[in-house]
Amino acid sequence: MIPAQPGPADTSASTDLAAAGFRLERMEVYNWGTFDKHVWSFGLGGANALLTGDIGSGKSTLVDAITTLFMPARKIAYNKAAGAESGERSLRSYVLGHYKSERNETTGTTKPVALRKPGSYSVILGVFTNPAMAATVTLGQVFWLADGNATSPERLFLVADRTLSVAGDFADFGTEVRALKKRLEAGDVRVHKTFPPYSKDFRRRMGIESEQALELFHQTVSMKSVGSLDEFVRSHMLEPFDAAAMTDNIVSHFDALTTTYNSVQRARAQIEALTPLLEDCDAYEGLAARIEEADGQQAALRYFIAQRTSALHEAQRAEAERMLARLEGEKKTAKDELERLRDQERRWELQREGLGGGRLGELERQIEETEQQRAAQEKRARQHATLLEQAELAPVTDQAQFTDRLEEVARAQHDVAGTTQETRTALETLAVEAAQLKQRAEDLNADLISLRSRRSNIPRKQLEVRARLSRELGIEDSALPFAGELIQVRDEEQAWAGAAERLLRGFAVSLLVPGDQYARVSDWINDHHLGTKLVYFRVPEKLPPRRLPTGASMALFTKLEVREDSPFAPWLAGELERRASHACVPTMEDFRHAELAITAQGLIKGTRGRHEKNDTTRIDDRSTYVLGWTNQAKIDALLDQAGRVHGAQREMDEKRRTLGAAYEDAISRDKVLDRLTAMVDYSEIDWPSAVRRITELTAEKQRLQAASNDLDELTRRLTETADEIAEQGAAYEKASQSWGRVDGERDAAERARDEARAVLDEPAAGAAQAHFPALEQRLNTARLACRTAQECAQTETRLREEMTAHKHRWAKEQTRLAQTIAAQMSSFRTTYQVETSELDASVASAPGYRALHQQLVADDLPRFQDQFRTYLKTNVIREIAGFHAQLNIWADEIGDRINTINESLAGIDYNPGRYIMLKPEQTPNTEIREFTAELRACTDDVLSGDDSDLYSEEKFHQVQHLIERFKGREGHADSDRGWTKRVTDVRYWFVFSASERRREDDSEYEVYSDSGGKSGGQKEKLAYTILAASLAYQFKLDTTHSRSRTFRFVVIDEAFGRGSEESARFALDLFKRLGLQLLIVTPLQKIHVIEPYVSAVGFVDNPSGHHSRLRTLTIAQYRQERLAHTLASLQPAAGQGD
Repeated sequence: MIPAQPGPADTSASTDLAAAGFRLERMEVYNWGTFDKHVWSFGLGGANALLTGDIGSGKSTLVDAITTLFMPARKIAYNKAAGAESGERSLRSYVLGHYKSERNETTGTTKPVALRKPGSYSVILGVFTNPAMAATVTLGQVFWLADGNATSPERLFLVADRTLSVAGDFADFGTEVRALKKRLEAGDVRVHKTFPPYSKDFRRRMGIESEQALELFHQTVSMKSVGSLDEFVRSHMLEPFDAAAMTDNIVSHFDALTTTYNSVQRARAQIEALTPLLEDCDAYEGLAARIEEADGQQAALRYFIAQRTSALHEAQRAEAERMLARLEGEKKTAKDELERLRDQERRWELQREGLGGGRLGELERQIEETEQQRAAQEKRARQHATLLEQAELAPVTDQAQFTDRLEEVARAQHDVAGTTQETRTALETLAVEAAQLKQRAEDLNADLISLRSRRSNIPRKQLEVRARLSRELGIEDSALPFAGELIQVRDEEQAWAGAAERLLRGFAVSLLVPGDQYARVSDWINDHHLGTKLVYFRVPEKLPPRRLPTGASMALFTKLEVREDSPFAPWLAGELERRASHACVPTMEDFRHAELAITAQGLIKGTRGRHEKNDTTRIDDRSTYVLGWTNQAKIDALLDQAGRVHGAQREMDEKRRTLGAAYEDAISRDKVLDRLTAMVDYSEIDWPSAVRRITELTAEKQRLQAASNDLDELTRRLTETADEIAEQGAAYEKASQSWGRVDGERDAAERARDEARAVLDEPAAGAAQAHFPALEQRLNTARLACRTAQECAQTETRLREEMTAHKHRWAKEQTRLAQTIAAQMSSFRTTYQVETSELDASVASAPGYRALHQQLVADDLPRFQDQFRTYLKTNVIREIAGFHAQLNIWADEIGDRINTINESLAGIDYNPGRYIMLKPEQTPNTEIREFTAELRACTDDVLSGDDSDLYSEEKFHQVQHLIERFKGREGHADSDRGWTKRVTDVRYWFVFSASERRREDDSEYEVYSDSGGKSGGQKEKLAYTILAASLAYQFKLDTTHSRSRTFRFVVIDEAFGRGSEESARFALDLFKRLGLQLLIVTPLQKIHVIEPYVSAVGFVDNPSGHHSRLRTLTIAQYRQERLAHTLASLQPAAGQGD
């Protein structure tokens, strides 16, 4: 038994203060926690009271009921003073009466066991009186759970200006809470549905001016000790400031600024991304212009050369005309002289005839004829010998050999005819092959040109059909893709690329038509002749759920990928699972066992025993591939193929030249043999017989000439004249031959000139002249000449080959640039989908990207930068400056409030002749100091007028560092939330010390601070002093007037039971001097400290563990029962003594 303890020397309170303010007269609970089925009442009578009982009896349950009357449930940590874990008790658990937990052996889970079920109701009631003002205020709350699944009970909040009781005012209303509400309101009870109006009502009635006063009331309940002077002053003596609303406002404006800043950065990033892209586009277009210029120059080269050759041929014609005129004169002169000589020759021949020269003349005639015959025979003999040599036959010297050669010639003619036919057939075959190669080269060139302008592998004819369709219907090509443009073989599965092409080629070149375009596309296709085969599929807008196939790890479709950004991707995936479900088998054994199979070599096993292998092209010939959304591999393959075709063309040209030469040789040999067969008589070439005849005739002539001197003279003259005639005849013949040759040259030059002029008269010749200066430059650069028609032809060939080589090189560079540009555009479109929704990733879209770049540079970026600077200065920076100023104002208010608190502390003797003064100082906390420095940095030079981008972005990043912490950085949200709370709560900008000062001269006696190392008793005494001053400040206590509308009730749960007895008595005396009513909650073992200061005792017990009981005793009753209990415990001991 605890022995009785004497009270302090002076425990009487002023009669006026004992009746001052609102005090708890009585509290009642019904169905609250373990206080079940009865109305449990605790009568304090407005005086100090003690609530005691064993641990777990229900003391904290009653304390929580009092707290619930004054605080919203969301702010109450139930049973906190008893050290309960958060969430262990709740409003719901008190209403249902949870008293233990049971474990489910099956599930292993636990659930609480309740005394009451939903449908019952609970009531807590507090009657407060102000005797000095003869006022009464009753606070009450009614709780009920209509549904067992509800997480929080429903309730009514009551305020009445009279005394209420549970039994008298809350009984007999059944389960109709509306009836209770109506009855209470009829009895002048103000009924509220929510806490805020209820709180406002009772605070006005009882003179509680601020919510912080109630916060202090609530915190005092659970206060065990003051471990930190700073925290106590901040929490209980200074009102919090709503910095969160200002930071939220700054954050919201910063979000708008961030959006604008992001727009600036986005525009800059777009410009940075577009700049190299457009440089490549410029380079591509430059190459295109060079290729176009080269094409133009190539087309103009024919006219350029024609102009040159026309001038050359005209000069040749004019020169030939001059030469013909000269030769005409020479011919006339020679002809006139020849006629004179022949007249003279005739006169002398007549004279010789008169001198008996008839026989001589006959001999001379015969000699001349025979000589002519000999000359002709010898000439034919030489020709015959030459022909025999050309025919690779032996020469002849007599009739027998001549006959043998005729037979040999006949046999050679037969052989040559066979050779000629063979070479002619071979040449005709080569011509067909050359035409095919030429067509192939043209097709390859057209395909390459087409491929360079796009990324698709689909054949050109199908693309041309789609282009016509799209153009006439006004549909983007990308809205009507071919299946092959959206499918490709995965990089790691390229070994199966050829097999996939074999199986899916027909499907790949099929057009995909969305449902909303199906009617228009079908009508257009039906109404037009396409010139080729076209297959198209209608793709529905909504697809049925697709079941993933099982056991398909080896299927061909697993080696394929579908372009994910296409709206056709889901439909294509389903089609591929159906069309390409063939197992990719490595061996023929696997092939035979599989139901559907395909080999890497392209052998396909289909349904119903159908097998197919299409080797019309090589399976690894990528130039025929149609799958994939990039065509670089196909371009490379076509370039390789074009190289092979050009090589084949060169080889064919060489073979054609060889065969042509052989054919020409055969033709020439055949002509030689034909000429040999024309000589069928040996006498035609037997010139030695004519020589012998001339010898005979000459001898006879000489004999006749020896008979006459006059005849000799005439003969001499005739011989000289004959020589002159022969000389003039040769001159005439030479002039005639030269004239004929020059006349032919003139005609040839005239024809060539006319042909060149005909070329220059073509319609395209006029436009071609614009390229003549460039061609002239090329001519000079290449150091080529065009002085003759032959040189012009060679020059034309050289220039054409050079331009073709340049175009090929530029085209390859274009292809590389097109791929680079497409990749950059694709990356840009992926990053900036909104801006490029109407653009695609092809060189053809370069104008769109250029227009976007121009808009960004000329409009968007400057506009975003102006908005950014305006938002930064007008909104964010000025708001931060205002925020900083407001924080400083609040800091000044803290100084004012500390002065007010110090006025309250000055009225309390801490020790005889000494009092306590609180002294605020700037905090040494690094975080807060850095924060205030950052605030100043953010607002420095805000009015400087510097609008540079560098200044704006520097300020933005300074502000951003603060705002990110206000918002909570990713991964640091909790720590940043705590940081924001600390640095923006100006109460934390100060640390506090307590200065104990002498009243006589106001000098400092001692300083107490958190770091002072004081004893536990000193800290408790200081804590109670500050608590008392805080209560006096918050509740506006006036110890000089008893008639005041102030709140004087305080609950202290266990604090006095944990400190020293000396500090507890100091506190009790101090609260008594302030006229405060105390409800002290403490275990039984500490009652002896509290007992002298209380008038009533509430005793709580719970003998069964689930039903708490409450008895109210006056202090006299309590002492009598304690004495009786002490005597009863001593009686057995006395009996044993007897």
